[in-house]
Amino acid sequence: MEVIFLTFANKQDAPLPTIQLEDDKVYKALSPRALQQHYLLHRDSFTSIAKVAEYLSLYRDHITIFHYSGHAERDALLFEDEDAKAEGIAHLLGQCKRLKLVILNGCSTKGQVDQLLANGVPIVIATSAPVADQSATRFSIRFYEALTQYSTIEEAFELAIGEVKTIKRPKEIYIDRGIGEKNPTTTPIWGLFYRQENKSLLSTKLQTKSSPPIVTNFTPNEILIEALWTSLTEYNEAIQTLATRKTISLARKRMAILNAFPAPVAEHLRKLMVPVEDENEGYNKVSTARLQQIVRAYQTIMELLAFTMLAQLWENLLVTGDIELPEERVAVIQNFLNLPYGKQKVYDYIGLIRQVREIIQLNKGQYFMEELQQLKKMFYEEGSFQNAMFFQEVLRAKLNVQSVSPDEVTELCIRAEESLAEILSRMGFITRYALVAIQDINVLKFRHNLKARFQHVAVVLRDLLGGLETTELELGKFMDNRSIVLLNEENMKYLNLSPFIIDANAFEKNTDISKIYFVSHYDKTADSYCFKYIYKPEDEESFIHVSAEKYPIVKIQFDALKQLLDKQPV
Repeated sequence: MEVIFLTFANKQDAPLPTIQLEDDKVYKALSPRALQQHYLLHRDSFTSIAKVAEYLSLYRDHITIFHYSGHAERDALLFEDEDAKAEGIAHLLGQCKRLKLVILNGCSTKGQVDQLLANGVPIVIATSAPVADQSATRFSIRFYEALTQYSTIEEAFELAIGEVKTIKRPKEIYIDRGIGEKNPTTTPIWGLFYRQENKSLLSTKLQTKSSPPIVTNFTPNEILIEALWTSLTEYNEAIQTLATRKTISLARKRMAILNAFPAPVAEHLRKLMVPVEDENEGYNKVSTARLQQIVRAYQTIMELLAFTMLAQLWENLLVTGDIELPEERVAVIQNFLNLPYGKQKVYDYIGLIRQVREIIQLNKGQYFMEELQQLKKMFYEEGSFQNAMFFQEVLRAKLNVQSVSPDEVTELCIRAEESLAEILSRMGFITRYALVAIQDINVLKFRHNLKARFQHVAVVLRDLLGGLETTELELGKFMDNRSIVLLNEENMKYLNLSPFIIDANAFEKNTDISKIYFVSHYDKTADSYCFKYIYKPEDEESFIHVSAEKYPIVKIQFDALKQLLDKQPV
């Protein structure tokens, strides 16, 4: 789906009224057709260089229009935090293969046009001298109003110029239409710039397609439960048995689904599905809070998959010893291992998964989870799974910058639930495996035994609603202690997910059965890794900081992995 990316370099503490007006009016003009799914609309009202870079990376394969409003110079866009050089912005925009139009609605932005065109941007609208705020605002609003009324880019440009002429004398406005440089002028102008081979794109209109039927009887969770009930019958014996009954209640289906998934995923699904009286706790109603919880569930499954892939790569490194590690792919993993605070909120786990997969594929590595052989089809080929992931990433970005309008919430809730259902249905194979916390190991060796046996005190992190219980697993070999593993209960083979996921109670010896933490980010100053309590990932008070003093064995494992990636002896 096409993306329109609106950025406004305004100040949160002292917003400029004209930019705020332009922001609100442009967003209002574009929203109705965004709700009809003609395109996705991302609005960043207080943008920065970092956010522009992050979201251009996210939208790289989908963005068609990029808009900037704010102060500018001939060779830079002026953000509140720092200035963005034209060369850098042009390079980022040049990576967006579907990009049609860039609008730089600031003063004297024509100096940036040549670099944009050289980097492959087809059409640019820019100015060649200082422009009054009121004029720039009126131009922008009218341009987008025209686009949403099915005008072409060129027609919308003409209508926007006409709007400006109503507040300025025509002789004060010089309009630049064409290719390459015109004679320099000090008169405020708006220019429509393009190369000859892209002239036909001036007739481009916003994407249109048939609107989906308006759902008038939408009930949260029905789509999700029915989709998962159908898909999980392929993997889960309990659901297979229940499915043979003639009738089964929605509540019974819900319980079976939640008990099938690993606890970290199941807990976030439970919050979505189970009615709660307290308004602050329940997410089973159409609301922005529900959207946030859907994204938490999505992010949890993606993080679990990413950690599984990293653990698989590490296992292959240890088994084979000599493995080819392309620098550009290893750099992505190292970037993740050194991820600072703040970046984890918008981190691209899809990109990480793809890069790890490429390394495993290059070295003909093995997969503990056989289904991961299908990752290429899932993560690379265009289709419903790709679209669902992209929608979740866009929703995650919109929520992160608080750009969800109240008018969008119902439609977004429907689409968010549909996309989450698609993703979890395709990844239902994970219910074939148990997430297990190993808390202790006892050696069973008697004089009459030739070989020792190992009794593992473990918590199977599943059957959430039934209550997690401590169990004992007796094996002929010992698992790594104080770790989280993925266990295939059919053959008792396992994959160690430590140090990416830990059970705090395996270290603290608390009375609670388990307390699961996912790695979040790295604190370079303290040389420590921060872990988030997966059931309350935004609660910073519950963060654990792993260092040489606290849980040192976890810190040692991260350091060892970094050494392996750097091809140094461990």
